[in-house]
Amino acid sequence: MSIDRTSAKVSIIGDPNGIPILPATGDLIALDSKRNLLYYLGDTEQGTTLAAVSTINGTLICSTVLPVQEIGFVGFGQSVNFDASTDELIISGVVVNSTTNATAHLLMKASANDCGPFSIIGRFGDADYVPMEHASAYDLVGRRLFIGLATGSSSFAVGIIDVDKGVMEKVDVEDSSSGKFLVGMKWHAKSSTLIGLENFPDYDHLNLVQLSPKSGKWSLKQLSTDFPVVMGNSGSVSALDASSDVLFVLLAANTTTQDIRLGQVNVSDATISQTPSINGELGLGLILSLIVPNES
Repeated sequence: MSIDRTSAKVSIIGDPNGIPILPATGDLIALDSKRNLLYYLGDTEQGTTLAAVSTINGTLICSTVLPVQEIGFVGFGQSVNFDASTDELIISGVVVNSTTNATAHLLMKASANDCGPFSIIGRFGDADYVPMEHASAYDLVGRRLFIGLATGSSSFAVGIIDVDKGVMEKVDVEDSSSGKFLVGMKWHAKSSTLIGLENFPDYDHLNLVQLSPKSGKWSLKQLSTDFPVVMGNSGSVSALDASSDVLFVLLAANTTTQDIRLGQVNVSDATISQTPSINGELGLGLILSLIVPNES
């Protein structure tokens, strides 16, 4: 489906019965505007499956099963990004050795044409961390993949993967022992930070969160709004329009309402400009992912 960014009007693309490959909820999607393809990581009987869908008519163009495991949840510890500069898909995920039961974190890439085949370009032991669900972002210019890492029961770090070298640097985040972490992170090139939203404890406002992957330091800016609850799997359903510097998120007035809003957060001045209702279009339907054509 497509959603008008101003009115939140929903248009169904293609077969209303949907696509047979179940998608995960969150940011496990990538858009190839040149080919008019939406890639996503989903689930089939064979396991984690990459699918490519036409954004013109909604048909399934290709799919392939990936050599990564689903641990606990569909999409756990996985990421998918499209690098337009090299015409490649960059995917990461966790594998488990069936003999030793040891786990490893893999980085793979492939030509964006025909869903692969993929080659492994990095392998990282994860004895001291677990890749987090729906916590990744991609720096197109620097060719760096950022992933959220759970380094303990309540501690958080950022993994910075050099895609060309296949090596990862781990940066511990300040105050992560308090359970603070960033879900649904986006790379904000203008400030060289990772950004996202955070509910305030009493739900009277939101915080725009910016995390420096270089220093591991947080910056919080309060957002005033009548819709202070972040929906969409704790904010992982979001999209950044780099050209207009707007972060699109799903918001609500409280935790029990069925009225979901498409919030537009102006990152530069930490304000929310529009919040049109989506559920007037979808009823009780769910938005599983958001992406904008010129995201970078």
